[in-house]
Order: sequence, then C-alpha cells, then structure tokens
Amino acid sequence: QRLLSSFRQTKTGAQKQRYVSAISCNGIQSLDTLRRRAKKVYAVTDKYGLGCYFMNTLYEAICAKKLASTICASPLTRANKEAIFLEGEDILFVLSKEKEANTADKTINSMRFIKKEAVSQRKGRLRFLEKCKDAVMEGAVSALHEAGNFHKKTEKIYSVCIDFSKIDAI
Repeated sequence: QRLLSSFRQTKTGAQKQRYVSAISCNGIQSLDTLRRRAKKVYAVTDKYGLGCYFMNTLYEAICAKKLASTICASPLTRANKEAIFLEGEDILFVLSKEKEANTADKTINSMRFIKKEAVSQRKGRLRFLEKCKDAVMEGAVSALHEAGNFHKKTEKIYSVCIDFSKIDAI
C-alpha cells in the first residue's frame, strides 16, 4: 500500500493480461516488450519461489485501487504473477532470480516480507523443491525440444507427398 501511494501518475482503469515469458520447443523465451516500455524496473527477488507472495499482494493492492496495469501471469501457474506493469508510471515489477536482479533499477528483496522463522524451519525443503522444479522444467523443455525436432522431420516427409496446387485450387 505504501509503495503504491508514492506513485503519482498512475491512472485508474482497466487491467490487461499479457505474458512476459513462454515455453517453446526452443526453451524458455523471455518477451521484453514491457521491459523496454518501462522507465523503471523493480526486480522482486524470488528466492525459494516465495517472490510470488509479494507479487500477489501487490496485485491485490492494485486491484483494490483499480489502477491501470498490465498483469503478466506465469505460463505455468496462472495464479502467480510473473510481472506487473503500472500504466502512467511506466514501472515494471518483475520476479527475478537473485543473480538476475542486478539488471534492474531497484531490487526488492521479497524475503523481507516472509516470516524468517517459518523459512528457516523449512529451508532445506524449500531448496529441495526448488531443485525439483528446476529439474522438471529442464526435462519438460528437453521433451518439447525433442517433440519439435520430430515435428520438423515429420513435416519434411509429408510436405513432399502433398500436392499443394490442388489444395490452393480449393
């Protein structure tokens, strides 16, 4: 709430939906349209995957004030917000791994807003879950890449067999 009240040019209005990343046969793709539009980028560190709690809280505050914004859901979990762009202020809040946060104008350490006792009791489990998530993601991207290669090979076979002139005549 305090963060949002410091912004003066934010317009009230509708929310748009957009993705800033996608998963394809070529791996995880980042779409930098909003980053290029932003005058200021806030990187929200995502240690142990807990940055989504900060982003969801920010989203709820934006909804409560009915601010014009572009909400970018995670391509894996639509309930989690991967980025939020405030129209008028042209400010982008984006989830970042700690090592990626140095490309932003400001960094918000999401761990400041999480109960330290709860995290310290579960730190080992959180690290394990993060490694599992990374391994599953790597496997999924690898499978998509393999499927893309099979698709290209199949396309080569059937494109030779199809008489496209007959299809164009239809």
